[in-house]
Amino acid sequence: TFTYDDGEIEKRVWSIKRLEENRFQGITEDLVGTCIGTSRGPLFSWSYYFYLKIFGRQVKVHFDDIMVRLSHDTILNRARITKWGVLIGDVHLTFQRQSNDELRP
Repeated sequence: TFTYDDGEIEKRVWSIKRLEENRFQGITEDLVGTCIGTSRGPLFSWSYYFYLKIFGRQVKVHFDDIMVRLSHDTILNRARITKWGVLIGDVHLTFQRQSNDELRP
């Protein structure tokens, strides 16, 4: 679940399948095709096309994600978003695993 600065909440669920020792395939809603990722130590990267909602429209953009596992519970993600090779923006996210107690209403 993503909570943005403006209060908007978006949920995105990825299905990830291991293809080989350090190669993975991912799919999610609004993804164009599939994406292939590679891991090396604490680093994981993948590149994919995605239909991003911008001002109420679905716009096809390209993502280059690099993730670093900082601890068992924390991953830092830098997502670079481009359109026609032009940088739209860099997004920096921190993913924090929640305990089972935090998930209960």
